[in-house]
Amino acid sequence: MNYLIFGAGLQGAAIAHDILNHDAAHITIIDSDENRAQAVVQQLNQQFTQH
Repeated sequence: MNYLIFGAGLQGAAIAHDILNHDAAHITIIDSDENRAQAVVQQLNQQFTQH
């Protein structure tokens, strides 16, 4: 299943983390600050690709 998250702040990151904990196949994060969105994606990739 694909998910679209608007906002890469604390709440958006928390929601993305929770979705990934429930075996999401794909998440797209959209934020007006591209650097913030990329930082969240990098953190989530590091955490969830180590398993």
